[in-house]
Parts: sequence; structure tokens; C-alpha cells
Amino acid sequence: MPERRDVFISYSRANTDFARDLHAKLQAQGFTLWRDRSDMEGGEDWWQQIQEAIENVDTMVLVLSPKALESTVVAQEWQYARQVGTRVIPVLAERVDFERVPRWMKRLDWLDLRPEADELDLTWQRLLRQLRTPYEPRRVPFPEAEKLPQDFVPRPDLFEALLKALVDEQHGAVAISAALRGVGGYGKTTLAKALIHDVRVRDAFDDGILWVTLGENPENLLGKLQDVYVRLSGKTCPYQTLEQTKNAVAELLKDRYVLIVIDDVWNADHLAPFLVGGPHCAHLITTRYPETLPQDIGFSQTVDAMQPQEAVALLTRGFSERAVAQHQRAFEVLARRLFHWALLLKLANGFLGDYGEGALERGLRELNALLDQVGLGGLDDADRVQKVLEATFSRLKPDEVARFRDLCIFPEDVRIPLSAIEKLWRATGNLNRAQCTLLLNRFEKFSLLSEYDRETGTVRLHDAIRSAALAHQPTDLPSLHRKFLDAYGVARWADLPPEEPYLWDHLAYHLIAADRRADLRAALLDYSYLRAKLAARDTNALLADCDAYLRGGDDAPIRLARSALAMSGHVLAVEKRALAHQLAGRLMGHRALPEIRALLESIEPPKETLFQASWDTDYATHLQAGGPLLRTLAGHTGVVNHVALSADGRRAVSASEDTTLKVWDVETGACLGTLAGHTGSVNHVALSADGRRAVSA
Repeated sequence: MPERRDVFISYSRANTDFARDLHAKLQAQGFTLWRDRSDMEGGEDWWQQIQEAIENVDTMVLVLSPKALESTVVAQEWQYARQVGTRVIPVLAERVDFERVPRWMKRLDWLDLRPEADELDLTWQRLLRQLRTPYEPRRVPFPEAEKLPQDFVPRPDLFEALLKALVDEQHGAVAISAALRGVGGYGKTTLAKALIHDVRVRDAFDDGILWVTLGENPENLLGKLQDVYVRLSGKTCPYQTLEQTKNAVAELLKDRYVLIVIDDVWNADHLAPFLVGGPHCAHLITTRYPETLPQDIGFSQTVDAMQPQEAVALLTRGFSERAVAQHQRAFEVLARRLFHWALLLKLANGFLGDYGEGALERGLRELNALLDQVGLGGLDDADRVQKVLEATFSRLKPDEVARFRDLCIFPEDVRIPLSAIEKLWRATGNLNRAQCTLLLNRFEKFSLLSEYDRETGTVRLHDAIRSAALAHQPTDLPSLHRKFLDAYGVARWADLPPEEPYLWDHLAYHLIAADRRADLRAALLDYSYLRAKLAARDTNALLADCDAYLRGGDDAPIRLARSALAMSGHVLAVEKRALAHQLAGRLMGHRALPEIRALLESIEPPKETLFQASWDTDYATHLQAGGPLLRTLAGHTGVVNHVALSADGRRAVSASEDTTLKVWDVETGACLGTLAGHTGSVNHVALSADGRRAVSA
């Protein structure tokens, strides 16, 4: 990790002399600097060194010139600086064409340090003042993980219509909600990925792009929204409810130009928390179900069959022009038989690719024969995917098919770490790491994986293929889940390594699917597990585990443990070591329940972190879990004398001796405003029937 410095100077080689002079002058003023080329170590990881340097400075001074605007490296540097929240201060080394400057940069305070510039001394002093002024980091997020697939085929008709809806003729952002709708596997997500990688979109939404994937059953909706907060702020999210987090995200977005992609929406209630943003924000929703879309949708586009030439291009990916020309008619007929459906075309491409060009004619003949047998025309969409998938399986060995079906135990729309796949396949097929890698490569060639990211070491399945494989799953699924869990080889789930990349997030899912609800219950009532998971994740991850269990029916001890965790969330967000005394304090009133008493007695912290009291004392140190307290509204600096509640119960107005009234959102606990004007204590407040007026005394 490089040492932290004050300034990183980004410049084009054409401005080396200017950068050296600037470096010397700033150094003379006491600033510590990192200048990319002079401080680079040798080796091939030059970009990693630059990234680490940008992450570890307060400010990037961007030396602007025509050559700098043309430089790919300079652009990568300022893009990364914005992504991680490093302040960017542009200084002019030469005159530039203002029209070529990115819009976000036009909104900044430029400093003209050209030798011939007017008031050069004053400008220099402005630079020094800016560098010495503390800066609140403001990140510009981009979903780097959402890469375009290797077999991407442009669909210009659909793409240009979508682009026009979101970016105006002046290249500015259009603040609307747009939707891509259609059956799974036709390319909605791929089209959305193509959009976010287009330079015109990134320029228009220059404060960032966010990507959220929901799916049919999102495991932790609150966690996904909290992740949006983290990506925007760079800070841990302190909020414990959907409404609180939604309001906080809305506040972060209020003056930003941001595009939010909400992918694979199945339920309007799941979508609602993510429809936030200010007047410059846009939303792009992909869904199979138009009824999930908001009524004020500004643009809606059906993504269905590809154009014939697009379909043939996808079907023939990887084959030489000569081979395609030789079998052009056969490819066109096959593409039509597959309804120009992107998912089926990809599977067919993998099937034919296994034959190679030397046996391509035989591959075409055998695939058509298989399609003749099943008769796709009379089937519904799900069965069509199933039959083409079975054709693909016919080119695999039985044990390879079994290993692919194994993968279907993982939740949909989840990036699966290779380490988790290795554990599963070691248990089910005795495969070592090298064999796992070779098999994943083979599945990729057959287009069975929607994503295989070697940089992050993760795999993702297309949900339509996963569903098709599960529909005719001959394996005992609970048994598969049990084998996967047993492969971790831990006596207690609290003993999972803190760095475990997968199971801390999905243990509850697999335990329930393995018919081991009792094990999940035991873990949630075991202090060592609660402490370990809190250390590895956060309070909301524990709440998500409790919710997963409670969806199977009410359970008083689990409900009380959840209540204690939720009531302690604001404390644990600041200090995780407070878990022991928070649980003890909030659950001691429920010690008559054997499970709660066992949980309390399992607490083994250092003595100084837990109050000294018998579990059987009648003295309660905290408000108890499961009681009437929902949340604490904090903000007044004096005694609160009176509170009035609106008729609908959504707003509260409090009167305090600190001379103010405060308006509260009861659901979120957020203070909506402070009413000032009194010169003494405010003792009473009354609301009008419609809640729009307050009278105080």
C-alpha cells in the first residue's frame, strides 16, 4: 500500500515540463505529491500502481491541454479518480476547445495557469486555497462487473431508440424512467449493458451509473439498497429500514446526473425502493412483466426476436467467414427455426462449435434432426429452452451434465465464486481445482454460462437456463445442498473463515433448501455465530438471516433475537464490539424462554465489555426487545414538552424547551424540518385536521 500524499498530477507527455514545474512549486509549498511517471516502479502492473496512488491522495490536479483531452491514459486517470471519490482540480496548461471538454468538467472551477494568463498570481493562490480546503469525497460509481458478453452482437434499431430516450440532442441526460420488457433470454440485460458502456451515456450521466439486479426472489432487498448507498457515499450505511435507506439514497442523488439500472424485475414492490433520485436522474428497468412498471414510465420498448442478420451473426460467432458463406442458407433457416431468440441461438452456437468447422455440416444436420424430434413450434417458451438445452446436453458426458445441474443449487442472479463451485464439485464429483477450471471453460464454450469473469473469479447462470435445468432435475436437491454445506467442513457455522466470500451471504438460503432449518435456528440463537457474522458482514445481514427463517413461520426466540438486533442497529453500525451488552441488555427480560437464556449464557466476551449483573436481576439496563418501542427520534437539544401526531400517523411534530419544533417522518425516524421562531421554551403544539398546519405555544 503506497503512503498517503496530498496531490496526484495527471498530465499528457506533451506537458511534461509544465507538470515538472507545477510539481516543484507545490512541493515548495509543503505539499506531498505523487507524479505518475516519476514515482512508478518497474513492472507490468503500472495501472495498478496508478490506481493505488489515486486512491491514496486527496486531490488530482489535472493538467489540461489538447493532447491531454486526446490521451486515453489521462482519461482513465480522471475517470478512476471520480470513481473512488478523489477531488479533481483542472488547471490549464494550454488553450483547449471548451466543446470537447466533458460536461462534468465544465461545471468545475478551472484554474488558468498558462504563462500568458492574466492574474496568474491570484490564480495560483486560488489553487493553494483549494488544495488546503478539506474535501468531502463524492464518488462516481460505475458497475465494472457488468461487462458486455464476448458474443455481443449490436442491435442498432433497439439501441438507438433507447439511447435517444435517455440522452437528448445536446448530449444531456433525460430524467425519465425507461423500460426494456420481454421474455427471458431475448437480450434485455445485454442491451442494458451495451447502453451503460456507450460513451454518450457515460458523458450524459457523468455523476455515475448504478446497477441493481433483483430477480424473482431477491434474498436481501434492504442489503441491495444499502449497497447503493455505499457506492454513492463510500461509507457504511447506518440505516436499518428500507424507507430510511431510500430517503438517504434520495438525498445523495438529489443534485446528481445518475442512471440507475434495475435489472430483472419480477415484482413492483421489489422495484419501488429503487425508484429514487433527483431531477437529473433516470431509471432503466428490465422486466418480463409489464405490470411491474410504474405508471409514469416515459419510454417502454419490447425486446424480442433479433433481426435476421443479427440472429445469424450470433449463431455463427467464432466461425470463419468462409464457413459462414458456405453454409449461409442453412444458418438462416436454423436461426428462423430458433425464432431469432438470442438465448436459443447462443446454445445452438455452442452445440455447433463443438463439432468445429471440419464437421460443421454434420453438426447442422444433427441439430436440425434433434429439433425435428421435439417440434419447437408447438411448445411454450420454457419448454423451448428446455429442449434446446437438452440438445446441448447431448454433446456432454453424463457426469458433465450432472456437474452443470449441480450449479443450479446456487441462487439466481448471484455471482458464484469459483471457491464455492470447487467445494461443491469436490463433494459431488471428486474434482480438483484444475478439473473444475477445465469444466467451466467447457461450459462457457457451450454458452451455458451467462458470465464467467476470470478477473473476479466468479460465474453466473442465466436464470432461464437455470430454470430449465431445474425443471427436469433428477437429483435430490436437498441432498445436494447438504453435500455442499458439508464440504465446508466446519463443526459450527461460527467457525467459517472471516474472509469466506460466499457462504456468509447465503448460508440461510442453503440451510433452508437442505431441510436444515433447525441448524439455522441454532446458529441464530448462538452468540458465537452472531458475533462472527456481524464481524464478517453487518447487522442487516443478520436480520436477513432471521427474516429468511421467520418466513417459514413465527418463532418467538428468533423474533426476539431479531428485535434486539434491529433495536441495536444504530449502535452496532458504529461499534460492532457492543453486540454482547446490546443483546444482554435487550433480552434479559425474556430470560424465562430457555432458548433466550441459553443465548445469553453463551455470551463470553471480556468482562469489561459486559455489565456486571445476574441474568436473574429485575433491573433492566436497556429497553427490551419485542416491546412497544419502534425507534428513537433524536435531534432536540432540550427537554421535549409535547408531541402531536398527524391524523394518518405518518408525521409527528415535537415541541421542545430548546425553542424549536421538529417535524418527523414516523416510519423512517428522519427529521424532515426544524421550525424556529420562538424565543423561549415551546410547551404545546396542535395540528390541523389535514396535517398541513401547526400552531405552537
